[in-house]
Amino acid sequence: MNLARIGIVHYLIPIRFQEITYASCLKKPLMEVQRPARYPIRGRAQVAIPNHVVLPGHTLDISIGGVCIVVDEKLPLNISYPIRFEMTVNGKVELITTTARAVYGVFASQGGFRVGFQFIDAEPKRTNLIKALAGKKPMLTPSTKETAPNMGQPKSV
Repeated sequence: MNLARIGIVHYLIPIRFQEITYASCLKKPLMEVQRPARYPIRGRAQVAIPNHVVLPGHTLDISIGGVCIVVDEKLPLNISYPIRFEMTVNGKVELITTTARAVYGVFASQGGFRVGFQFIDAEPKRTNLIKALAGKKPMLTPSTKETAPNMGQPKSV
């Protein structure tokens, strides 16, 4: 019996697996993948943790994909938390309540812990409010500081 003729040999050939990342899906090197712009916001925030305790905090920045909140306690990562925070858009304070996954945590120099939350669902109201911040100047990240245009500051000689 010829296995190749009936198509069985096709399944016996080893397959080379590779790590699938966001950058590989876009066929770009990882350094070229751009994250959504982050906008600085300052407002009160709350993070509900599983033992029915609500941690107070404050926001640092926001993007379409998530928000950075400073809290007093270190939170376990890769867990979803109900969060609530304020953001001021066009002079009006908006209260956002959503569920987000903690994906980043580091000690904050001013005290507390900076926690990066990734939004789990796409809420049109929140997305529209964040898009309304597009008139604000986005934060400069280390990768954009080098390519940021000179904003009228005199060059040192």
